Amino acid sequence: MDGKPDLSGLWHAGPKWDTDFKETDVQQWAQEQARRRLANPASLSWSVLCLPPGPMVTFSGPLKIIQTPQIVAVLYEVPNNFRQIFLEGRSLPKDPDPTWQGYSAMACR
Repeated sequence: MDGKPDLSGLWHAGPKWDTDFKETDVQQWAQEQARRRLANPASLSWSVLCLPPGPMVTFSGPLKIIQTPQIVAVLYEVPNNFRQIFLEGRSLPKDPDPTWQGYSAMACR
């Protein structure tokens, strides 16, 4: 698409990511928080606290990206939600209507 990557298509993020991140790289406060969450996984889960969840990369279902020169739309199968990213250079509204997924606008060159 005009020499730019086209992300259109069906995507599915797997539960495992390849990384060189080591447990020793984690700061102490984050290790303690992870231990608390492991001890009581449902208490602070996004599925309990966020309705609906915000933009996600890992989840239990596929997503579809639709990309045009004016907009990128991300359609989440789980939890049956969507996100729009406007690309035509509009500025953010001064007082946007609140939305679950926020409001995205970018100036693309």
